[in-house]
Amino acid sequence: MMQEFILKLKSTVISDAANPSFIHHAWFVTHHLSIIEEIVEELLVRYPAANKTVCRAMVWVHDWGKIVTNKGPDEENVNLHKIQHDLPAFGFPVQDIQHIQDVYEEMESLQPKSDDFLIETKIISSADAYSHYIGPFMALFWYENPTKSIDDLIASNISKIKKDEAKILLADVKQLAAPRMALIAEYLIHQREIKKIMNVREK
Repeated sequence: MMQEFILKLKSTVISDAANPSFIHHAWFVTHHLSIIEEIVEELLVRYPAANKTVCRAMVWVHDWGKIVTNKGPDEENVNLHKIQHDLPAFGFPVQDIQHIQDVYEEMESLQPKSDDFLIETKIISSADAYSHYIGPFMALFWYENPTKSIDDLIASNISKIKKDEAKILLADVKQLAAPRMALIAEYLIHQREIKKIMNVREK
């Protein structure tokens, strides 16, 4: 049974994400946060030493600043403010709030010595990155950017794959994600090659 304070957090973030002023409001919960939630629950079975409250909270906390600022430049500071001021109001234990803040700050830093990160950081960072390869997440970027050129869209998606590779910090999740990421990368590169061929033919 999930704690009441996590259910309050989840309900609040879902409500905030449904605000039409948020650019991803039509799909963000269904095709991103809920998928992360499922992955995290599976990883909590694999890593029983992890703090379940912290991991479950991070599903809903890690993008909260992005949601309420609509991907504004101050989203990280807003997120830290919400962790420090909103979570106590939901009834989160003080020690868990500090733990959540530590995990969030590690997740945002992703320094090369990520082997030293908390297990909760490794779980949420890996789940977040892996979720981009389950469901229509990558295609939704194309849907939301109809004015971008195909080359720009391809370049952005390839950049996203490289960033996600660095964010997957658990070896077993890397193994699961690898074929999915490789397939999308092959598709993107193949599209670029087709475009080159077509340009040659036109000349």
